[in-house]
Amino acid sequence: SSAGSVSCTPCPAGYSCNDSSVLTAACASGTYSLSGEMTCSACPTGKICADPAQAPQDCNGGQMPNMAQTSCESCPAGQYSYNTSMECQLCPEGHYCPTNGTVEPKACPDGHYANSTGNILCSECPAGHSCADPSATPEQCLAGTYSSPGAAACVICSDGTYTDSSASTSCDPCPAGHYCSDRSQAQKCPTGTYSIGGTGNCNATSCIACPDGEYADIAGSSLCTECPAGYECSNKTQAVPCAMGKY
Repeated sequence: SSAGSVSCTPCPAGYSCNDSSVLTAACASGTYSLSGEMTCSACPTGKICADPAQAPQDCNGGQMPNMAQTSCESCPAGQYSYNTSMECQLCPEGHYCPTNGTVEPKACPDGHYANSTGNILCSECPAGHSCADPSATPEQCLAGTYSSPGAAACVICSDGTYTDSSASTSCDPCPAGHYCSDRSQAQKCPTGTYSIGGTGNCNATSCIACPDGEYADIAGSSLCTECPAGYECSNKTQAVPCAMGKY
């Protein structure tokens, strides 16, 4: 207050006051004071002081204070912030933040993944892999399963097909003379049986027994051989000469 005053005047907002004089000083950029406060205060962390005469303010979602804390600026792509957040955060795994000013991370769509932070897009799941967890590294399909590009999960080989390797992108028809019941390998048909190969159900679980009067003496046969004259083939695994006195 000045000499002869009958009352004191509050220090004006946006200024600091010396209690021994009438002199005032404007608050510097990035500081503030409210009416009646004698000193200017530093703008609190995570807020802005655009007007030194006003209380600190929060930034909107998708924004953060600039270095001087005098205005808000948009979070860059690959980062985000919720309303009243103090700073932008890296987009988390399994999500992407495609544009500046992202308020909330977007989850990767099915068949895509992001196994690191700060992504602006998610990667397509590669063929032969599963991306059931979009925040993790794609996992190779196990033998007996396969996947196409962009698939979220591996698929079991259909009846009569198989794949004996991991990270397969397709399954192969079960070869003739084999059966593929577990779909992860082609196993030879035992003697006395056969298979014609392909994807039919005849190869799905087991081989076919040779019909009466035929035999297969080699494992992995694709057909059976007719029992020759003078032999009998009751066990279907070999031709045995008829005993003396028989035909």
